[in-house]
Amino acid sequence: MLDGITELIAKPFGLFMTMIYETVAFGNYGLAIIFFAIFVKILMLPLQLKQQKSMIKNQAMQAEMEDLKKRCAGDKKKFQEEQMKLYEKNHVSPMSGCLPLLIQMPIILVLYKIIRQPLTYIAGTTAAQLIGVQNIAKAMGASSFAKSGEIAINRWLAADPSHVANTISQLPSGFKVINMNFLGIFNLGEIPSFSFSTISSALELYLPLLLIPILAGVSTFFQIKYSMPKKKEDVNKIKKTEDAPKMPMTGNTMKIIMPIMTAFFAFSLPAGLGIYWIINNLLAIGQTALLNKLAKKKEGYL
Repeated sequence: MLDGITELIAKPFGLFMTMIYETVAFGNYGLAIIFFAIFVKILMLPLQLKQQKSMIKNQAMQAEMEDLKKRCAGDKKKFQEEQMKLYEKNHVSPMSGCLPLLIQMPIILVLYKIIRQPLTYIAGTTAAQLIGVQNIAKAMGASSFAKSGEIAINRWLAADPSHVANTISQLPSGFKVINMNFLGIFNLGEIPSFSFSTISSALELYLPLLLIPILAGVSTFFQIKYSMPKKKEDVNKIKKTEDAPKMPMTGNTMKIIMPIMTAFFAFSLPAGLGIYWIINNLLAIGQTALLNKLAKKKEGYL
């Protein structure tokens, strides 16, 4: 069922990616991903603004929340009731912070599908045409594409113009091989590897790709860091309680675990997705600074 939903969403997103690739990205795959990330950020801007406003209000409510915990100590049901009243009083939804994440996850899954199948979703190649291309490639001495699929087929087509010439009858009208080279350094269709044997087998290909998981992890660290409340602000807004020292620990744990997880996934997925994470994190840092200012001004905190 999930695959069916992803497929349904992937088709229009793939068409949109094709439009970006052929127009503003000038046939550059890396630029197409960057423009796609910018589009997603613009699309989610109203939700992000709502989330930022909610976060600021939550910070301002902390003193009242701690006082509520003391008054309702030992009575969990009463605390939950009073907590909901406090949220309603301040027009805060406890679930508002989850919505952008819930929307972002299917977008990442769809983008992963598009990056894994660029010939299907960007070039518009049908399943029958792909089989025809594979058969011709095998007849010309190419190895099986079973494991690496469309990315390997695209690599084979891009390796030599004669490959396209020999398979043109199997391809749709106007078909173009996807240019996955970015800045003349990275091949965004490949999966980064930390294996010495893999890297040494093709230094020019795999050595530059090491940068992408590293930058994805580092940018995730700073994105989380800048999205958290400043300690100085917390001291001014929140009364010191026995629970207060536990709050930075949660933040510090996220700043360690999330970058490591991002880097790990970036080593397991095509480099194009890693580029998306990096750009998305950089945009999120700038967006957080801007929305904090806008939300605080609108709510009268500035």
